[in-house]
Formats: sequence, C-alpha cells, structure tokens
Amino acid sequence: MIGINWELKFGAAVSDHNFVGVCKELNEQLVTLHEKIHDLKRNYEHRDKMSLPAQIDMDLSLALALNSLYWIQLRIEGVDLSDHPIKHELIRLQKAMKRWRQIQDSKKRPTMDIAAAKRFIASGLNESSVLQPANKKKKLD
Repeated sequence: MIGINWELKFGAAVSDHNFVGVCKELNEQLVTLHEKIHDLKRNYEHRDKMSLPAQIDMDLSLALALNSLYWIQLRIEGVDLSDHPIKHELIRLQKAMKRWRQIQDSKKRPTMDIAAAKRFIASGLNESSVLQPANKKKKLD
C-alpha cells in the first residue's frame, strides 16, 4: 500500500494468540480504512464535476469521517474530550447531516396540486348543504 509498511512484528507477544488475532484484525481494518480514504481523496479531485447534492454529500461524509478519526486518535492518546472542540464539531456535523437528510427527504414527499385543491374546495362550497343522495326518494309534503 502507498508507502506504508503494514507488516506487524509481535516479538515476545507472538505466543499470545488472542493478542495476535486482535492485532491482525485491527491491521486489516486499518488497511481497509486507508483504502477508503485513498478512494475518497481520488473522488474529491473530481468534486467540481459533481452535482451540488453530490458535493454536499461528499463534503459532509468526508468531514464527519476525518473528525471521527481525529476523535479516535485523541481517545487513544487519553485526551479528555468532555469539552474539547472536536466534540462540538462532531455535534455540529451530525446536525448538518440530519438537516441535509431532511432536505433530501422533503424532495421525495408528495406535493399538493394547489389549483386542483382550490377547485375541489370551491365546488364543495357551491353545493347545497341539503343535497340528498341520488338514489333516495324525495318526500312530498
């Protein structure tokens, strides 16, 4: 992979099969993550050719991914994140993604034909309120 040596050397811990298994699984996940980020970088180079909704999707996804990785790094380093700016940024990004989803979903909702609704209401108001069903006989006084 692109300039990174992914080979693990366990030294004395090679006899701990549980530790080795967890490390190898983590290594595989990191390789996959590295490939995904590389794909995002390659796609980002063509961002200007994308539609605006696709650009927004990519920007939000990329921002959330990178900030989440930074959060993970800080957690691994033992930094107190209770009032760290990255926490507020992640919350802001989650709100932005939720708002973007609402905007996307609103485009999928059915819309009302205003002209047809006005005609329907007008015809309903013009009818007599004492109309009887067509199949009912009229009473003669």
